[in-house]
Amino acid sequence: MMSDEKQTENVAQPASGVDSGPEPRSESEQERANDTHSECDFARLPEPPKPEEPEPVRLALLPPDHPLLQKFQANLKDYLLRTKEQLKNEIAEIKYQLKLKEAAREEQGAKLYDLQQGINRQNEQLEDYVQQIQTNMQKRVEMESEVTQLKAEYEQRLQTKKEQKQKYNKRMVELENMNTLEGHIRNWADEVKDEVKNAKRIVHRDTQLQKQLSEDKKKSDMLFYHLDVEVKRKEHEVELVRSELQDMRDITDVLKTSINDANTDLEVLQTEHKRLTQAWSEVIVAIQHRDKILYQAQQSMG
Repeated sequence: MMSDEKQTENVAQPASGVDSGPEPRSESEQERANDTHSECDFARLPEPPKPEEPEPVRLALLPPDHPLLQKFQANLKDYLLRTKEQLKNEIAEIKYQLKLKEAAREEQGAKLYDLQQGINRQNEQLEDYVQQIQTNMQKRVEMESEVTQLKAEYEQRLQTKKEQKQKYNKRMVELENMNTLEGHIRNWADEVKDEVKNAKRIVHRDTQLQKQLSEDKKKSDMLFYHLDVEVKRKEHEVELVRSELQDMRDITDVLKTSINDANTDLEVLQTEHKRLTQAWSEVIVAIQHRDKILYQAQQSMG
C-alpha cells in the first residue's frame, strides 16, 4: 500500500523519455457506476457478462534521488542558467542599441528641428523677396507709364516746337521782305522828296504841276502811313513769335530735365531688379540645398 502511494506521487515528477499510462477513473464515475448497478439489482434482470478490463500498464519511474535524475536536473539547471544569462546579455544589448537609436533619433530630431527653423527663416526671406519684387514691379510699371506719358508730351511739344519754328522762319522771311520793301520805299521817298524840292523851285512856273505834286505828296503820305502800320504790325508779330519761341525753349528744358530724371529712376529700378534677380537665384540655390539636406536626413532616418 505504501509503495502504491509512492508510485502515485512519482507520476507528477518529470522523467526523461517516459510517458505515463492511462489514468484511473474518478470517484464520480465510480458512483455513477454503482448507482447504475443498484438500479440493475432493483430490476433483478439478468446481466450479460462484462468484458474484463485490461489492467493499466505501470511504467517504471525513477525515484527523485536517483543519480541519473539528479544529473539530468543538474544539466537542465546549467542549461537554463546559461540560457538565462544569454537572454540577460541579449536584453542588455537590445537596451543599449535602443539607447543608441534613441540618442541618434533625438540628435536627428534636433537636426531636423534646426533644418525646419532654417526652412521657416528661408520661407520668411523668400516672402520678403517676393514682396519686394512685387513692389518694385509695381513701381516699374508706374515709372514706365509715367515715362510713356512724358515721352508722349515731349513728342507733342516737340511737334508744336517744330510748327512754331516753321511759323517763326516764315515770319522772319516776311520780315526780311518787309525790311527790303521798307528800304525800297525809303529810297523811293527820298527820290520823291528830291522831286518835290525840284518841283517847288518851279512851282511858280506851272500851277498844274504844283497841284499834281500835291496829290502825289498825299499819295506818298498815305503810302508811308500804311507802310508804317504794316511794319509795326509785323514787328508785333515778330515779338510774339520770339516770345513763343522762348516759351518753347523753357518747355524743352523742363522736358529734358524730366526725361533725365526718368532715365535716372529707370536705371535705379533696373539696378534694383538686377539685385533682386540675383537674390532670387541665391534663394533658389538655398532651397535646393535645403531639399538635398532634408532628403539625406529622411534617408538616414529610414
